[in-house]
Amino acid sequence: MIKKLIYFIQIAIIFGLLLSKTAKAQIAGESAMTKDKAIQVEKPIIKSELFIKTQAIKAIFQKNRSSLTEFAYDFAKTCSKYEFNCYLLPSIAGVESGFGKRYIKSNNNPFGYAGGYYKFDSIPSAIEKTAETINKYGTNDIYKIGKIYAQDPNWGSKINRLIQDFHKEEQKQHLILSINVIQ
Repeated sequence: MIKKLIYFIQIAIIFGLLLSKTAKAQIAGESAMTKDKAIQVEKPIIKSELFIKTQAIKAIFQKNRSSLTEFAYDFAKTCSKYEFNCYLLPSIAGVESGFGKRYIKSNNNPFGYAGGYYKFDSIPSAIEKTAETINKYGTNDIYKIGKIYAQDPNWGSKINRLIQDFHKEEQKQHLILSINVIQ
């Protein structure tokens, strides 16, 4: 218990230092975002941004009582690896399984991958494989991805709405952190 507490305190100190550097970079007008077609592509993602995106994912998952909340960092880390929108995979999980509420638990497949019948060893391996597959599509356009990935013609619109919700939450996280950094 004490080891966990010390670990979390160390992590909080590290993130605090990283966040103060981020606030200075934002004041200076630096940005890590570029636009690509219908969704934002993030290149490169800095560690404090990864923290903020993880917090945004976690907040939306908690709001939706998701069974995937504990994997928020895995989602954010994987998007950084594949350089696509950090909210794409959580949004797919939102559309395909109600944020992890409706899927075959033994399959560890909240993304509806291969019709939901493909079995993964774990949720992190499902996140990785789904990201890898989407990356192979060679597009960041969610509407093009939807034509390949899903049968629902409105899939892209549904994903886009959820991505916007994640972006709004990210803005809240930036505000919360900027208030804490100023104090």
